[in-house]
Amino acid sequence: MTAIPLTGRGIETPGALKGAPAPAAARRWVNAIPVSSSLIVSVLVACLWGLHAAAPSVPGRLYVRLPLMLFIGMALLLRRAKTTAVRVPFAKNGLVVGLCCWLIAATLSTVLNWQTESVLATYFVVFVCGAFIYATMSHIDLSGTEVDIAIAGLLIGSLFPLINGLQTFGTEFGPTDATMLVAAYTNRIRMGGYEIATFGNRGNTAAFLLILAPILLAVMLDAKRHWMFRAVCALSMVPVVLNFLIIQVRAGFLTLIASAIVVYWFKRGARQLPLFIAGLVLVWLFLFNVAPDAGWMIRDRIVAAVTLDTDGDTSVQGRAEALQEGVRLAKRYWLLGVGPGGGPTVHSRDSAHQFQINQAMETGILGFFGTTLLAVSLFICLIRTMARGRDDETNDVRFMLLIGPASYLAYSVTVNAALNNSSVNTWTVLVVSMLALMPRFEPRRLRAVAR
Repeated sequence: MTAIPLTGRGIETPGALKGAPAPAAARRWVNAIPVSSSLIVSVLVACLWGLHAAAPSVPGRLYVRLPLMLFIGMALLLRRAKTTAVRVPFAKNGLVVGLCCWLIAATLSTVLNWQTESVLATYFVVFVCGAFIYATMSHIDLSGTEVDIAIAGLLIGSLFPLINGLQTFGTEFGPTDATMLVAAYTNRIRMGGYEIATFGNRGNTAAFLLILAPILLAVMLDAKRHWMFRAVCALSMVPVVLNFLIIQVRAGFLTLIASAIVVYWFKRGARQLPLFIAGLVLVWLFLFNVAPDAGWMIRDRIVAAVTLDTDGDTSVQGRAEALQEGVRLAKRYWLLGVGPGGGPTVHSRDSAHQFQINQAMETGILGFFGTTLLAVSLFICLIRTMARGRDDETNDVRFMLLIGPASYLAYSVTVNAALNNSSVNTWTVLVVSMLALMPRFEPRRLRAVAR
């Protein structure tokens, strides 16, 4: 019996079943199947990412986006059902256990608090949709080229809200210099149009940019990728940086710098890292030379955040008070919380401004354990990926799918990033799908055999 390999699996042609060699035309058709099906899967993922990146600009919101997400998810599920390859049974245990604990906690908390405002909507938009996306994508393997197609979809979708936000900002503020650009965030009334055009508020936009920016930077620094794709990603960093300057979220700046260092370290090696740090210093000095007022404003705000200056900075003081109130509420509702998304009904500042504390307040002790395990496991996966190096294509794919969620969670641990904004669940879908698609770490014995 003659078998023709199909991405590691064998399929048999009618001619082969009869004992005769398969015709050349049949062989060409069969060999084209994995390419076509893989392309379809990567395009579906690109559509899913692009759709949720462009969420603020999609008309109809939930009425349009939800059916599309379900359709794409079902298509991916059907593709996964056809996959018969043997899977490695480990490697993402910490992530899976953390997500499962969090889902169970949210489910129990929703049953108890279903009458609380926004609880049912948040449970469905975040947890049900997140679980559905993870289930449909957890056993799908994408090559480097297929991941690039998905990233292209994410990039195209992200340009809609980012450019729309820049246009809205320009219409409201007109021509601005660097100092006015940096200080614009303080005028909340005039910033309202920009926030509506992007993701609802500055913190939500920062969380989205922290998923997108490290991925674009990783493509830019990868000499193995096509120069045109790298150039497009480099040009797309312009609206990303401009939006970062507009929102002026300090935790976002610090997380972006840390993520950029990690990306450069992985893509170019530790030996060239001092050059990158020197480049960051030169950019900082250039800012001070061209626009000293803007430079000092940014510097003072970052120093206040790093030093936790609760006396001299009202924003830092407010976040500290929100965290303390969140701890008190988490102790009061320690078993099952007040319900996912129910924080604003009991917290005077809407949230605890820290991811684990906020989830303890909303989903109880099990939610706190699940989110903590999720964050720790994700950072461990990132460290293991960096330790393996960039020469292995599978490890490179793993890094590309990890760096965005890792940046998002690092930001969340600091200031509690958004899971959703009403029916917009961009952050949940992007992070969960990237974690589901991340290649597993093979056991050491299998890796030794492969070598």
